[in-house]
Parts: sequence; C-alpha cells; structure tokens
Amino acid sequence: LKRWLEDGQALRGFLHELRQAAKQWAARGKPADLVWRGATAQEALGTARRHVLDLASIEQEFLDAVRRQAVRRRWIKVGVVSTVVVALLLVMLGGAIAIVRIQAAERDAQQQAVDAEAAARLAQDAEKTAEQDRANAERARAEAEHERDAVKAAEAARHAAETQVQEKQGEVNQSREELEQALVRTKQEKQRAEEAAVVAQQATAETKAAKAQVEEALEKERERVKQLEAEKKHIYDKDLH
Repeated sequence: LKRWLEDGQALRGFLHELRQAAKQWAARGKPADLVWRGATAQEALGTARRHVLDLASIEQEFLDAVRRQAVRRRWIKVGVVSTVVVALLLVMLGGAIAIVRIQAAERDAQQQAVDAEAAARLAQDAEKTAEQDRANAERARAEAEHERDAVKAAEAARHAAETQVQEKQGEVNQSREELEQALVRTKQEKQRAEEAAVVAQQATAETKAAKAQVEEALEKERERVKQLEAEKKHIYDKDLH
C-alpha cells in the first residue's frame, strides 16, 4: 500500500509536471528546446508505457514530441555510434593500411639502407679509385715535370753542345787558318831552306875550292919549307967545312 501510494503520488507529480511543461510548450509556440530530453524524457516515456494515462490533447502532443525527439536523438545517437564505429573501422582499416604501408616503408627503408650501403661501398670504391687516379695523376705530373726538366736539361745540353761545337768550329777554323799560315810558313821556310841548301852547296863548293887552294898553298909552303930546310942544312954543312 505504501509503495502504491508512493507510485500514485509520483504519478500525480509526473502528470502535474507534464501539464505544466505542455502548457508552457504550447504557450511559447511549441519550440523544440522546451521538449524534455535526456533522463527526464526517458523517465516520462517509461511512465507512459507503464501506466494508462488520461491526458489532454496538448499533453499527449507534448509527450509525442518528447517521444519523437527521443527517437530522433536515439537515431542521432545510433548515427553517431555508427559514425564512430565506421570511423573506428576506417581508422582500423587506415591503421591496417598504415601498418601495411609502414611494413612496406620499412621494407623499402631496409632496401634503401641496403642500397645506401651498396652505394656507400661504391662511393668508397669510387673514392679509392679517385684517390688512386689522383695519385697516378700526381705521379704522371711528377714524371711530366721530370721529363720537362730532362727536356730542359737536354735543351741546355744541346745548346751547350752547339755552343761547344761553334767554339770547336771556331777553334777548327782558327786551327785551319793557323795550319794554312803554318803551311805557308813551312813553304816559305822550305823555300828558304832550299835556298840555304843551294847557298850551302855553293859554300861547300867554295869551301872545297878554298880547301883545295889552302892545301895547294900548304903543299907549296911545305915544299918551300923543305927547300929552306935543305938550303939551311946545305948552308950549315958548308959553314962546317
């Protein structure tokens, strides 16, 4: 009985609130913002389902508006939930796609890392080759400089040799001139020698002639001396006798 009395009192309070709300809703032109929402609407709809209510038309219309708005909100909620579910599904699908893409990106990154390592090795090999080429170029440049120095030295030696050849040629020319002058002097000396030989021959002949004359004169002088000795001896012998 107590529960029945409490339920009756609660129902009377609900009906009073419903009448007041319906009157206010109708008086303001039935705006949607005055229609019950949330827990109040759920409680009102539950009470109407549990009890047979004797309602006026405006009260029934207000309750129908509450029901329609609750249904609408339910559908909105369902739509929101569906949207959230779809969004979650899309997110999950996107996540799956993202995971697939991430895995593909990881594979690509690994492949790129492998390619990068290969490129790094190729770059190191290329750098070593470049270093070797630079070293070869340096050696070639040094050899070229050495060859240039050798060519310069050869040019200097050739110039010095040409200078020496010119000097030797000058000396040869000078020697030739001196030789020619010596030949001329030799010819002159030979001629003078020949002339001297002729003079010597003449002098020899004259000497021989003079020697013959001297010997002849000596022979005559010896004969004269012998005669003088003989005369001297004859005179001495004559004096002794």
